[in-house]
Amino acid sequence: MIFRITQIWYGYGAIVPDYGHGGGWMDLKYLRYITEIADERNISKAARKLGISQPSLSIHLAKLEEELGGPLFLRNRNELVPTGTGALYVRTAREMLRMKEDLYRRISDLTLGDSGYIPVGIFQNIGGRMVASVYPKFAALYPKVRVDITDARFQTLYEGLMRDIIRFAFVALFKLEAPDLQFEIIKDEEFVLALPADHPSAAAASASTKIDLAGMMSERFLLAPPGTVRRQVEDDLFARSGFEPRVNGEVHNLRTMTEMIAAGSGIGLVPRGYIDPSRKIAYFSLIQHPRWQLVAAWKDNATLSLAERDFIELAREYYDAHHSYL
Repeated sequence: MIFRITQIWYGYGAIVPDYGHGGGWMDLKYLRYITEIADERNISKAARKLGISQPSLSIHLAKLEEELGGPLFLRNRNELVPTGTGALYVRTAREMLRMKEDLYRRISDLTLGDSGYIPVGIFQNIGGRMVASVYPKFAALYPKVRVDITDARFQTLYEGLMRDIIRFAFVALFKLEAPDLQFEIIKDEEFVLALPADHPSAAAASASTKIDLAGMMSERFLLAPPGTVRRQVEDDLFARSGFEPRVNGEVHNLRTMTEMIAAGSGIGLVPRGYIDPSRKIAYFSLIQHPRWQLVAAWKDNATLSLAERDFIELAREYYDAHHSYL
């Protein structure tokens, strides 16, 4: 088994053939467009979910309705409600998309067999020990399958998924919202407040003792950079706590941040998986319960093979049994 680890790996996405059958009503793209409109009951929301413009989606719908000879949706109190024809179309479209998904999965399993290649993404700061543990177990199941690991930030992993460079990735999300992705929740994780062991409040600290973050508004904080998932957690927490933090610096790497906290450079928020009793750091739980979700994510129209699903299941078993990233 070949196993390669890279920090950031760039490549070209696969070209997906057009499986249309002449008329738009049999085009799989149209099928998904219509099921998304039915789910969202709103053209604008459906267009955002699909990653296309509202006018473009409206044109697709109008052309399809013209082909079929009647409306698929009627407007009712600012909602789009399927007509009888629309309801039939949506039911049939869902079944056809399910059949396509099942077909692709079966073909993928046959193609992969006892050999193959799986590019996997892991979220920086939280995936290293999991991969080290899961790899030998996966290798025992699939000894001829090559696994490449891309260790990167969320945005890089997201772009890799969208460009078909990565098949699936283990990432953390603040809210379970990620355009064009499917995901399965692996674990829900709370953040704790970390402060130097010689801080005046440290004597009362424990990871189970809950405090209000508002009581720390005079402190200087170490934050994650803007645009990161951790920063989304932090910004939401400070908004709910009613104050803007005094920022002593921005640090992306959690290990670096905990070293700086231990050295007295500020206080900050860390996932519970980063609690380290051996460091000179005290921890408090917060009554605001800041948290993120660790998920396995893949491109919305991708079909995972049996081997890929087995890798995800092994990762789930690991995180169920291990709560530390250190």
